[in-house]
Amino acid sequence: MSTVVKIMRKVAIIGGGAAGLFCSIYLKELLKDQVQVVLLEKQSRVGKKILVTGNGKCNLSNYSMDVSRYNTPRVAYAIRSFTPQVCVDTFYRWGLLTRQDQEGRVYPFSEKATSVVDLFVKKIEELGIQVILFEASHIKKCDHFLVYSKTYQLENVDYVVLATGGMAGVMSTNGYQLAKDLAHTCTPLSPTLVAIKTSESLRHLSGIRMKTALRVVRPSGEIWCESGEILFKDEGLSGILALDASRYLEDGDILSLDLASDLPSNTLETFLENDETGERLQGMLPKMLAQDIRRRMKSDPHHDLLWHLHHFILHPIGTYGHQYAQLTKGGIPMEEVNPYTFESLKTDHLYVVGEILDVDGACGGYNLHFAWASAYQAACDIAKKIKGE
Repeated sequence: MSTVVKIMRKVAIIGGGAAGLFCSIYLKELLKDQVQVVLLEKQSRVGKKILVTGNGKCNLSNYSMDVSRYNTPRVAYAIRSFTPQVCVDTFYRWGLLTRQDQEGRVYPFSEKATSVVDLFVKKIEELGIQVILFEASHIKKCDHFLVYSKTYQLENVDYVVLATGGMAGVMSTNGYQLAKDLAHTCTPLSPTLVAIKTSESLRHLSGIRMKTALRVVRPSGEIWCESGEILFKDEGLSGILALDASRYLEDGDILSLDLASDLPSNTLETFLENDETGERLQGMLPKMLAQDIRRRMKSDPHHDLLWHLHHFILHPIGTYGHQYAQLTKGGIPMEEVNPYTFESLKTDHLYVVGEILDVDGACGGYNLHFAWASAYQAACDIAKKIKGE
């Protein structure tokens, strides 16, 4: 009587960031001793970029999850299968307690990103996942994958998960080149969720925080508007509202701030009645901002005080760049991966997850949630394939 010998499969996950860590743990949990998972990370420790997410608090997800918060509808299946509640339950099962704020944003209860990274490290050790200091230089696909490092190391594996992240913070295009080695293309890359530089010097306003409405306007009309908080910087704007606006900016656009968006028009008009010079502005705005509006009134007398309050115009000339961005716009097109499994449509047994894909979401936990969701779908599909062999 013959005995069927099960061959242990080997999976290389390239990148020890959010998507790579989640995928490695979830896959090992699903398959246990049926799979050897190796995590290839070029940094000296895993999860470094997680530590700076959400201003160091790590915004894990958002209960207001909706496909409209992303640049492509092709994320729909992933975020509807891996819901915010599934996300919270998974981290709870792994040993992380979370909390939710009034806007639906989910954070670790400690409100410290270190709690999330420490959890990942603990789970990796518990599950026996091997972490190798390894900067992949190129990949060849034969019967298996041959993954080469810049120091001439070699990993021979059955499956590869590309989870290298984008250029934000690290300014490396290595992951995109690895994808190109395996027949993928890459859309133009630019920093997003990043502070905006303006032609106007705002040094005199630097440090002022304001709740306002912000519009992105181009010659054809308004293309985006949201309310929230902005922060004036020496050379431009930051804060959640400005970071979200950076996703939509194109050359020639202008920014229009409504500094009285949350005031009823009759209240504002009554308060400023007969104030032709803007003297009463200091009773509602920071002093330097009030003075700025008065200067604008003098240089543009065709518009009155109310107009300048509702249309504080700034001219973007760029951003603070990849070094200070939270995310990369562009990447491997979603049309080149299966949106249900995140397996490559170009190369069998290759999976592409997380920020390396051409997916960008709004501030508020949407991008980390996509990292978990895409990693989850990939892990489930790889496990299904290996169990079916």
